[in-house]
Amino acid sequence: MSTGKKRLLAYLFLGLSLIISIKLIKDIIKLWNSDDRLLMAGKELEISKQELENLKLKLNETETDEWWEKQVRNTLKMAREGEEVVIVPEGLIASSSTLRIETEEKVKEKPSYQKWWKLFVY
Repeated sequence: MSTGKKRLLAYLFLGLSLIISIKLIKDIIKLWNSDDRLLMAGKELEISKQELENLKLKLNETETDEWWEKQVRNTLKMAREGEEVVIVPEGLIASSSTLRIETEEKVKEKPSYQKWWKLFVY
């Protein structure tokens, strides 16, 4: 064999070895990262199991008569015989809650010395 063919063969062998080395390095990196992927998959599995349990609880809740009655009353605005449906505007509900808070504050009135302290110190 001539030196030109030997040199070409050496370059081909070198190129092939370089390609194989790069492929092996990529595979090694994938194997190192597989532990992380396995841990992430385990966490996702736990989250999915928790969601499944929550959905099972909701399903059991929906099978009760109380849930059906609540849905009929709230969604369809229906009532039993002898009952009347009263719809209260949202604005009245918000204002009544603030009135309730104000009246609770009046009931829990502070002693005089605390009022004076607040007046002069704060």
